[in-house]
Amino acid sequence: MRSDPGLRHRTLTRKHFLIGAGAALLARCGPGPLVMGPELAPPDAGDPDSRSDSGSPDSGSPDSGPPDSGSPDAGVRDAGVTPQCPETAYDSIGPCHRPNAPIRTLLSEPGDGAPLFITGLVTGKSCRAIANAEIDVWHANAQGTYSDLSVCGGSDGATFRWRGRQFSSQDGAWGLQSIYPGSFQNRPIHIHLQVTAPGYQPLITQIYFQDDPFLVNEGPKPTSLVVLPRWVGAERHAVFNVVLAPV
Repeated sequence: MRSDPGLRHRTLTRKHFLIGAGAALLARCGPGPLVMGPELAPPDAGDPDSRSDSGSPDSGSPDSGPPDSGSPDAGVRDAGVTPQCPETAYDSIGPCHRPNAPIRTLLSEPGDGAPLFITGLVTGKSCRAIANAEIDVWHANAQGTYSDLSVCGGSDGATFRWRGRQFSSQDGAWGLQSIYPGSFQNRPIHIHLQVTAPGYQPLITQIYFQDDPFLVNEGPKPTSLVVLPRWVGAERHAVFNVVLAPV
């Protein structure tokens, strides 16, 4: 049995996001050479919106615009092969959501439990990055109870423990540092997400863990919602990409 010490805190820096984004790309595309198209390349300083889906009203459908002629993958698209990222599946919001959580990526405090890091990308179905998508995250503590709501095992209040909101970067990266949750009422261990972005359908979903023994307590989960954490020392690291459908 692996023994996890208490959470060793550190800040999610740009480096962590880029490492996570690289892992997210590998998870999405599989092995082999990678082509950095406009949806994954760093933002152009002279034209920050040319590298991501901003969802602005004058940009048309976020996923329908033609690729830049200078894009490394433009030739592939011109040949009739259009990248497609499968839409992330919906899952229920549950009874334990609280709106207006603070803006932060660090959701836990020292001693809360076993460290967990999740990184990924927010994209449209064309695989182009979505900048400034709002990601609202909440999950149970190591004992399987939620903060601030007595109906979910906690005490009514406004601590917002294990809750937070953030916005995806210009290249679509997002990530969090928290703890590995416990099972809530014998449900599979999970983390809730609510993702919104202009020009896209809102998404409510949950992240599940492939190595969780509670996973068999419910029916099969969509593959887009199940991650397999890898161990880095005493920390669990996982990649979860979010793919939104246009309105």
